[in-house]
Amino acid sequence: MSNAKSAASSAGSSGPDAGAFLVATDGSGSAQHAAGLAIRLAAGQGRPVRGLYVVDEALVMDTYGRHEAELGTTRRFSSRSDLIAYLQRRGTAALQWLELQCEAAKVPVSVDLLMGNVAELVRRQATEAGLLALGRRGHGHADDPQHLGHHFIAVAHRVNLPLLVGSSGSPPIQRLLLVCRDDHGDRRAAAWTARLQEGLAAVVSVLAPPGQDAALRTELEAKGLAQFRMVPGSALTSEDIGVAASRCRADLLIVSNHRRSLLPGWLAGHPIDDLLRTTALPVLIA
Repeated sequence: MSNAKSAASSAGSSGPDAGAFLVATDGSGSAQHAAGLAIRLAAGQGRPVRGLYVVDEALVMDTYGRHEAELGTTRRFSSRSDLIAYLQRRGTAALQWLELQCEAAKVPVSVDLLMGNVAELVRRQATEAGLLALGRRGHGHADDPQHLGHHFIAVAHRVNLPLLVGSSGSPPIQRLLLVCRDDHGDRRAAAWTARLQEGLAAVVSVLAPPGQDAALRTELEAKGLAQFRMVPGSALTSEDIGVAASRCRADLLIVSNHRRSLLPGWLAGHPIDDLLRTTALPVLIA
């Protein structure tokens, strides 16, 4: 079940593209939204995109029909091979969609269709990536805004690279909201914001704790941010961030993960966890 199958390759490379933006997709709306954003960012930064679809071996081996809920379908399968073939077709379609989007944006792309443990393979393939884009929920929970997918959580708490988390819809990225909490992670988030501002010609707003405007402004300017406006904040809870995002009409939130350890479940109960459950916006976690 762990054998890899290459679905296609338009970049002519069999291995991971160093620094490529890795798009882990299951074909869901949330994953496609993340993919679309990743392609725009890749185009702005001159990066290639690498697409990945993993046929979940847990679904293939499940004898209790959990695939129906996970895939958002009531289709019945006559055999395990029938289910595998269906998942491979679904994966091929998702990757072909990604290739077409990259081709339209003139972004180099390579794709792979694998079979195995989803979280493990995504984490492994992300080792040399410059960014990982993925949806926050799959097909079975597409209509539940409070849900974070178990594959998403299993991947997010183990990777140590920027995460681009999709949501729904596909608005143009014109306004960025950078959330600063006064720690080292903010510097990485600021550096990403500066690159996005330059590549997308986006308007930047900065939400920060009270009383830090002057010092923070100097540091952000040193990181390359050209023009931005400060937005007054308080405790910077998910509610504060949501209000500020609405006030700024933000299209993308940029935050640092403030992770203190690699303990499993670091997202649970974390402000970012709350944010991902309460905002409909895409989020870049630096």
